[in-house]
Amino acid sequence: MTITLFIENDKDRSVVESYDCDFCEGKGCSHYHCENGKVIFRSSKWEVNMANGNFVTLMSALGINPGNENGCGAIDGRTLLDAINRFRPELAVRSTTEEHTEGGALFINCGIDSDYVTRRITKLREIATEAARREEMIVWG
Repeated sequence: MTITLFIENDKDRSVVESYDCDFCEGKGCSHYHCENGKVIFRSSKWEVNMANGNFVTLMSALGINPGNENGCGAIDGRTLLDAINRFRPELAVRSTTEEHTEGGALFINCGIDSDYVTRRITKLREIATEAARREEMIVWG
């Protein structure tokens, strides 16, 4: 599962990723993402998507409540910028861990390295700066 953080009321969908459609092999079909044989995903430069655990770790390290039990929340850009300016990156870095259950299942948590933290904080700063300029809230879910 993932959580997407974005500027509320943002209408920009200029970032486009496309892939060959697996359903029609590039011939065109009625799949809801298929456009002339390509799967098209549109997003905004003012959004970021993270794995749930990474999001919670990063927001907690920023001193921000990661949201309600459904993973939803909101913050204004200036508050997020203040948190980023006080941020200590080492608080968000996690080592890889492995856990074996009684039933024999192996759970691997890949952790969060410092490069990932730097990339995400840089992106959050960009989003927070733009949200503050627009006087819009930043929301996630």
